[in-house]
Amino acid sequence: ANLSAARGSPDTAARRAAFHELMGDAHTQLGNAEKALSAYDSALSGIAAGNALARMHGKRVKVMERMSNPDGALAAIDEGERSAPEGSVERLTLEVGRATVLIAQGKYDDAILVLGAVIEQLDGRIEGVPLLADAYAVRGRTYSHKGDLERSYSDDLRSLDIRRKLGDEYGIAILLNNMAVTHYMRGDQSGAAERFEECIRIRSRIGDKYGLASTLNNLGGIYFARGDWARTIELTQKGLAIKRKIGDRAGIATSLDIIGLVDMEKGAINDALKNFNEALSIKEKLRDRLGISNSLNYIGNAHLLTGDVAKAEDAHVRCLKMREELGDQSGIAASYNNMGSVAVQKGEYSQAEELFSKASALAGQT
Repeated sequence: ANLSAARGSPDTAARRAAFHELMGDAHTQLGNAEKALSAYDSALSGIAAGNALARMHGKRVKVMERMSNPDGALAAIDEGERSAPEGSVERLTLEVGRATVLIAQGKYDDAILVLGAVIEQLDGRIEGVPLLADAYAVRGRTYSHKGDLERSYSDDLRSLDIRRKLGDEYGIAILLNNMAVTHYMRGDQSGAAERFEECIRIRSRIGDKYGLASTLNNLGGIYFARGDWARTIELTQKGLAIKRKIGDRAGIATSLDIIGLVDMEKGAINDALKNFNEALSIKEKLRDRLGISNSLNYIGNAHLLTGDVAKAEDAHVRCLKMREELGDQSGIAASYNNMGSVAVQKGEYSQAEELFSKASALAGQT
């Protein structure tokens, strides 16, 4: 509101650009990705070149990542890097954005290489401390996707320490959410719930609607694991309402998956399939390969419960192929296990035994 009131200030290109940038920052914090991108686009017209232009493209990249627009993000990265000197903080910010796109594409090792180079170049540079925290956080998330929970947690702790020293509540909330996920993957549900709840308090206080909706979903997952379906649905529906309001399509798909999983547990398989298929459709439009593989997994399991072995097998075969392409080792192990269950239903017991053995061997390596 204060920014809107400032429109009457002296009208210069630089002032208009600064105004639109601040509007974009405000919309980003509120989770309004489309409005944020529009404001940043308007700011570009008042910036000629150099680091300021690269910085603006860096902000556009972060918003487009939220909008699951990897092509737009990559175009902004390339445009920004043409304006920023080699080794500048602005250029390295764009490289962190590139790593995030690589993660979305399932290219985890490539992302780790990019982030390692960024971290090395930022070492000891005071002006690069906030970006260093970002780089550690993104690399931690990448290690988590690879199943390397120790390295993931170590990088998250480094990032959290920096953010606490900076008083960056927005960044602190991101790290608390990521670390809660690691606690959960380690089997520590209490530790995960504690981190998620602290994250929710911070995000509610600072008005981070996008992050709040995501963490409500995640906390719902804890209650799902505890078998508390009512609390799971309550939290997930709260998150879903926010996501629909701000247009977070990827978040909507995640909420639908959680609701579908509760439907399965309650025996409402047709309702579950409806939610899973709606989520799958969204993820396919977003080209979210990891998300697609998860939805196919849920759909395959649901069809298996209905006795439709052919549809279950089709979904699990597609899921396994995608997980192999992504290098998702824990996911591949789960897919072998699911396909073993399909083989049992088909009476192919030797094949089932082979698949279960593969799953067990691979799970022991991850």
